[in-house]
This record gives sequence, C-alpha cells and structure tokens, in this order.
Amino acid sequence: MKRFLKIVAILALFVLVVAYVAFRAVFFDPFAGPRASLDPLVPKDVHFMLRRAELARDFSAFPMPRAFANLRLKEEWKSVVATRWYRDHVPAAQIEAAFDELGRLPAQIAPLDLMKDFAGREVLLCGRWKADGALAWAAIARGSFRAKLFAEAVRLSFVRNLQGDLIGAYEEQDGVSSLTVAGTRWHLARSEDALIAGNDFELVREMRQLDEGEGLSLDDSPQYRSAVLAPSPLGRPVDYMVDVKTACQRLGFSALATTAADALFVRYVGELLDPAHFGVAMGRLALGHQVEFSTAATIDRTALVPRAGGLLDGASGDLAQSWSFCGKVFPAKVAVAGHARLDVRQMLRRLEGLMEPDLRKLLNEEFLPNLRFKAGQFQPKSTVELLDSFASVVGDEIAFAFEPDEAYSPPGVDVGTVIYPNPKNGPRIALIFPAADRDAAQRFVDAVVEALRGRPREIPNVWTWSYPGFDDIKFHELKTIDDDLPPFGIGLLELQKRPCIVFTTTGAMLNEISVQKMNVESGRNVGLQTELQYRQAQEAATGFGQGFVFVSSERLRKVIDDLCIVFAEEQTRPDWTTIRRGVERDVVREKHPELQGKTLDEAARRKIEPEVDARIEAKEREWKEETLPARAELLRKDLGGLAIFRWLTLAMTIEERELGLRVRLAAPIDFDDRLGD
Repeated sequence: MKRFLKIVAILALFVLVVAYVAFRAVFFDPFAGPRASLDPLVPKDVHFMLRRAELARDFSAFPMPRAFANLRLKEEWKSVVATRWYRDHVPAAQIEAAFDELGRLPAQIAPLDLMKDFAGREVLLCGRWKADGALAWAAIARGSFRAKLFAEAVRLSFVRNLQGDLIGAYEEQDGVSSLTVAGTRWHLARSEDALIAGNDFELVREMRQLDEGEGLSLDDSPQYRSAVLAPSPLGRPVDYMVDVKTACQRLGFSALATTAADALFVRYVGELLDPAHFGVAMGRLALGHQVEFSTAATIDRTALVPRAGGLLDGASGDLAQSWSFCGKVFPAKVAVAGHARLDVRQMLRRLEGLMEPDLRKLLNEEFLPNLRFKAGQFQPKSTVELLDSFASVVGDEIAFAFEPDEAYSPPGVDVGTVIYPNPKNGPRIALIFPAADRDAAQRFVDAVVEALRGRPREIPNVWTWSYPGFDDIKFHELKTIDDDLPPFGIGLLELQKRPCIVFTTTGAMLNEISVQKMNVESGRNVGLQTELQYRQAQEAATGFGQGFVFVSSERLRKVIDDLCIVFAEEQTRPDWTTIRRGVERDVVREKHPELQGKTLDEAARRKIEPEVDARIEAKEREWKEETLPARAELLRKDLGGLAIFRWLTLAMTIEERELGLRVRLAAPIDFDDRLGD
C-alpha cells in the first residue's frame, strides 16, 4: 500500500511539473512575483504620463470616488455648484452621462472584475502626439492571475473563436498582439503582472522592447526620479509628467492675451506664463488630509529671463525664516502674504517697461524732471533713474501682503475727516524691502518725501504718522490730487532687526505694521503668526527656495467682494457714444420729424439736446441703480465657490534650467486612506 501511495505521489508530482511547464510555456509562470515598478516600461519621449496606485481604495462603488461622494454632501461643494462658472462650464447632464457610461464598464468586462483583476492595484496612462496630430496612448495595469490568463489566452485561435464575432483581425508581432474588438483596433502586451493595452502598435511595441532592455525609459531621467519617485508627503499621490509646450500646442492653449489697458501685474504674468517657454513638467498631486501639487518644469531660461524681470535671478534661502518674518510683521487680517528673493533692479525695470507709453511720458517729461531733490546722492531725472536709485539702497528680496480696505482718519487732519475706500483702488497693499545700508535708505526716503512735498499742486497732503514714546518709528502718508489714486505711505522701519523701506497704499496699513512692530517687540504674540490657518500652512513652506505665497480664502473673499462693484461696472458699462446716437435718432423721429433725413447742424442739435440729455440721464440712472447692483450681486454669489479651499500656500524654487513649484491647500475633502477601512 505504501508503495502504491508512493507511486501515486510521484505520478501526481510528475503531472504537476508537466502541467506547470506546459502552463508556463503556453501562458506564463504562475508563481512569478509582481514587477518592482512600472516606470521602466514608459518611453522617455512620451508627451504625458499619469499614474495612480491602489486605485481600488478610492472607490466604495465604482465609478463614484469615495472622497467626491463625501464632498458632495458638504455646504462648500453646494456653494461651488451654485456658481455661474460651474453652471456654464460643467453641464450636469454630461457628468451624469459620463458616470452612466463608466458605470456600464464593469459589466462589459465580466466575468473579470474591473478593480480586482485590472485597475485596483496600479494604473498608468501615457501617450504622445504623432506627426499627423493623432494621439497615441497606452495604459498599463497590474493584472491579477485571471487577467494575465485572459491576456495570454487571447493569442489562441480557439479562444478567440469562442467569442464569436467580437474579436477579429488578429495578428502578432514582436511580442505585441493586435486585434479588433467591436470595430476598435487594440494592441496588447504583457510584462510579468503588467498588462499593456493601447491604440498604437509602435508605442506598445516600444514599451515591450523597454522590458527587454532596449532604449531609455522615463525613470532613467534624474529629474523624474527626484520629482516623481521621491516619498510623498501626503497620502497616495497621483504621479504625472507632461510636455507643456507640446500639449498646449496640440490642445490649442496659448499665452494669456493681454492689452495695454490691463494692470501691470496681469500683463507681467501673461507674458511670463507663455507655455512656449516651458518644457517637460513632472511631479505629483499628493492626496491626503490636505492636497499638495508639486511640479518641476524645465524652462527656456534665455527666453524667460527678460520677461521674468529678475524673478529667476534670486538666491535660494531658508523659507522657514521668510515665513517667520512675514508672520511677525504683517497684521492678522491680511488676505495674501508672501516673500520672494529676486533681482529688485531688474524687476522694477521690467514693470517700468510695461507701463503705458502715455504714463511713462508724463512721468519722464513732466513730473520727475520738476521734482526738487535736495543736492546729494539722489538726483533722478527719469522713472528708470528713480527706480535704479531705490534698488541701490535695498537688498534683493521683498515681502508683500494685501488686505481689505477700510475707512480711516489720517493724523493731524480736521476732526471727523475720514478717508473712505474707493473700490477702484483695490485692496490695501504693503511692500517691504529690507535694506543693506540703513543710512542710505533713510536718505532715499527723506529725499523722496521732501521732493514730493514740494509739489503741492499734485500732492496737496503730506501727513506724518508718529508714536509718543517711540521716536524711531515714523512714516509719511501722501495724497495726490487725483481721487482715483489712493494715498500711499512710505517710511523706514526696523522690522525683525532689519532696516526696511516700507510702501503701502493708505497710511492705515503702514500704521498697522508699525503697531504690530511695537507689540511684537514688547513680547506680545500678535499678528499673522497667531492665525490658525497660517500656522497650519507652515509645514508647506519648509526647505530652501526663492519664495512663498500664503492665501486665506476667507479674507480673499472679502477683498474680491469689495471689488465686485468694479468688475460689474467693467462688464456692464454702456457704450454711451453709440447709445447717444440712437437716442438722437429716436428723439428726431418722435419729436422732430422735420429733421429726419437731414444732417443735424448746431442749431438742430441745440433744439433736441434737452430731450436727448434727459433720456441719457434716465438710462444712466437705470444702469447705476438697477443693472450695476444686480450684476455685482451675481458676482458676490459666485464668491461662494472660493469656500472649496480654506487656505493655500505656494512655494517656489529656481535652478539653472528648472522651475519648481509646490502648492498645498486645505480643502473640505479628505483623501486619507483610513476612510472606509
């Protein structure tokens, strides 16, 4: 009996070995482990790549992402859905149709399971645009045993025949299976547990050849290894790579169109962000209890340097020190605060170059040459000379902030005199320039104030803010005769043991900075550093870099709310010239038919002018009292969409030919893996 059992065991083992060898020869090694990484399968010259690991954790029931299902229940998302932008650009019917289509996918691949057999562990999508404009793409997924068996079994003719007319036109070349399924041509390949499927034979074959050691893959790039393969700071990331210039060209995205009427900053950003000057960008979208987008993009430095105006020439510094400086210097109510290291002289010259020609001519030919600067170091005769003189006394860095404007009373004016905010002037802005030489900086401030004080026709008011018991704290506020320009403050303050030239729109903000300075130096914990959001965001501004920006959603909404009336005016302002011509025609037709068909001379115009003026005034009242407030209210309702984030921080690093950005925001959505566990 023992001998019989031994023979049976030997035969069983022999059968298993033969079965294993046969299965391995026909299909694959059933005991092979998973690939260490999918990255070596991606060609280095693809134009985009997108990858997500453990995709099954994102869904409780496909196709609705678990995090989005949770977000849809929150008031912040309801505020987004209520905005006009969402209604205009995200038609609900199309979204529902897309979800319905995705919802049918699991049934279409039955009996295989979409998540368990294909997409649940890791999915990578890559592609490139071909010379004819077509998009070649391929997806890689870590397949289960059943999925691998399906991928290999399709090579057998009897298996394909079992599918009836579903599969046709099959051929195999260089390890790639090409077949037509329901009228669509597909190309399939496998490498261990990695299943490759795409719409382009050459791309799939190239990926198959990479598996055999031929050619360069994406992870041969040092930039890719540092930007994508480094550990993620938050949860599971979505890794990506995109050739910015090529993608924007193929998708029809171009530089931001600006005109001479746009603000200097808008024109500056529009030229700087021209996608034609950016190359490959790669990084990751880290999803956890917060969201962080990081990217490292190659740049055409030769083309960008003139447009960047010194922004690319800043020295790297400790971002934590900059964060601490801003937190202790700026008041708690600022909406945006930041710090940047840059070439101040080149930046100022760049902004001067973007000025409207008429304004530059006015400053250079009428205003600056007539300023009476005291004899000494500073004798500028043009805007460029003045800016260069300023740059010579400050260092190559700047701290900045803005906050909502409010009514206030300058010192030394009549009791009850109040300066009310003008929405056209925007928020209060503060610019702080640390100075290398305190004495030179003080001489510059004094020279500028005295020169402007000598122009009472243009600058009738110069107020001095001082503080009893603090003789070293003093600044000046100046108001031009133009009511469309805000007052501005200028002074030299020692902030965090550094002499700094401070500019603000309205002296009230410089006053807040001065009061903040006194409180901090007396040991009080006040200002932006005490704000919960600012403290929460500090982790995102660590390491070394050229600068950072912090944004508070709540206070930013207040700033934009104040500007809604200005935006509404720009959007609805009537063309009064055209309207007046139409009114004149109506008045002639209704009240003076004898003038119809005739050219109106001066006498005729005087005859109809009272009626025309009355009708124009009525239309203007209707615009100001009805149209304008209604549009402003619509814009204010749209501000609710900003509730989708609570705070945002952007940190920037610059190397010789690479721009690095890291954006982290706190939102009412949590991608933490513990959800649903």
